[in-house]
Amino acid sequence: MLAKMQKSHFVKKYSVQFINQRGSLSEPFYFVDHKPHESSQTWQVRRSEFDHMNLMNAKEHGVKVHEGARVLEVLFEGKKAVGVRVKPETGRSGRCGQKVVVDASGQSTTLLDDWACANGTRF
Repeated sequence: MLAKMQKSHFVKKYSVQFINQRGSLSEPFYFVDHKPHESSQTWQVRRSEFDHMNLMNAKEHGVKVHEGARVLEVLFEGKKAVGVRVKPETGRSGRCGQKVVVDASGQSTTLLDDWACANGTRF
């Protein structure tokens, strides 16, 4: 993603500053001073565009992506997520087993909620 970000229209940022509870600014923290590397920067992104770039990058690298499908349940073997039960936009629900399960649900945290329920944990 680094090469794609470097070519993107997003604004590059080379440092950060923090504001404490009294409103005082910290000294700027320059990333390159702490890790001199071509990736020692960040970008101000529009989240929807950045998410789409990540999705396309994952597809380019062989990730199987199911769009337009609703995850009904995360499947576990013990504490490990091993797949999902999904309902596509058209058709019947089914199970999809995977080596890696990624929760891209945002604040709705499907994976965390299902894991907590499966393991008797409350948040």
